This record gives sequence, C-alpha cells and structure tokens, in this order.
Amino acid sequence: MASPRIVDWSAAADRIEIIADCLTNVGKAVDREAAARAVEYCRRVAAGEPENEPADIEMTKFVRAHGQSLDWIFFGDPRCMIAASAG
Repeated sequence: MASPRIVDWSAAADRIEIIADCLTNVGKAVDREAAARAVEYCRRVAAGEPENEPADIEMTKFVRAHGQSLDWIFFGDPRCMIAASAG
C-alpha cells in the first residue's frame, strides 16, 4: 500500500501565487481576492494552524475555477498538467 502524500503547505502557497501571477501576465482574468485568501490559508496551515474545511473548499474552488492542478499545487507533481495539455 502506498504511503499517504504529505502536503507542503508553504510550497502550495507559493504555487498559488505563481498561478495568479502567470495568469495575470498572459491576460487571463484572475480573482485576486480569492487567490490571496487561498495563499493566506496555506500560509496559516504551514505555520501550524489546523486545516479548516470551509477554507480548504474555498481554496479548491479557486484552483478549479482557474483550471489548475491540485496535484501540482499540493505535491509539486506536474504530470496532470502535462497530460491535460497533451489531451
């Protein structure tokens, strides 16, 4: 049985910032307030606060609304993005 993957919340916050900046730089509409809330949530969890389901859901909605990969954000795994681009 595979061991559970551990989320690096600090890296997740960094990746959400990269997404928001990259999408903005290519002229895509970005909900910057939702991005800021998602980044702040990740930073709080990285600092030791417990995960919060409503905030986690809000962050996931931001990621999905902008067509991004949770595997990349949470685990640094770009395979889903590569497969989606190839499809």
